[in-house]
Amino acid sequence: RTAANRQWAYRIFQGAMESEGFNESFDLSGDTVARGEAESPRPLNHLEIDSLLGVVDGTLISTGEDLLVAFSLSGASALEAGLVRACDIDLENQLVQFHGENPRIATLTQWACGRVELFLNENQRESDQRLAVAEFVSYENVARTVNSRLMNVMRMAGFRSGSGVTAKSIRLGAADVVLELNGLEAAAVFLGNNSLDATARMLGYEWWATK
Repeated sequence: RTAANRQWAYRIFQGAMESEGFNESFDLSGDTVARGEAESPRPLNHLEIDSLLGVVDGTLISTGEDLLVAFSLSGASALEAGLVRACDIDLENQLVQFHGENPRIATLTQWACGRVELFLNENQRESDQRLAVAEFVSYENVARTVNSRLMNVMRMAGFRSGSGVTAKSIRLGAADVVLELNGLEAAAVFLGNNSLDATARMLGYEWWATK
């Protein structure tokens, strides 16, 4: 997985160089390195989410990572969070449009609206520009870029490898709240999932045990 991460970073660098006009380069990264099995993430609990938001508020000032956390708390996958544009945000009604495999409109928390408003005040963005991920990052690399940046935030918040926490744990923690309040179907809609069984597995919800 380390080799795969390094190869991904090199390809991002190469893409940035090509976007600046260095078009004579050729791919030196070789065949794609298999990443192996990723650890199965667990949802963050209420206290962990509060702790994470405290770290974001205390250390991140309109960097874009705060927006990735905000969109994750609204149910966005890594790809969906990275594709959000300025025109996808409706602060007045606290809504965000997600694009990807399952396009949908989601609700932003009050905290998320505050971070988005702060970011837009500090950073110039056209309506059709991505908010948190640079345009030179290809569509294929958006999710990987977002996961890497979110994991940096998780490490800042004190989460370490082997704890079962990954970048996905943020959205799963938010989905767990939806599950508790409104049930499995609502949690699936929140995550943009078509399968109730897949949603239950992601949240560690043993629905058969409740019958």
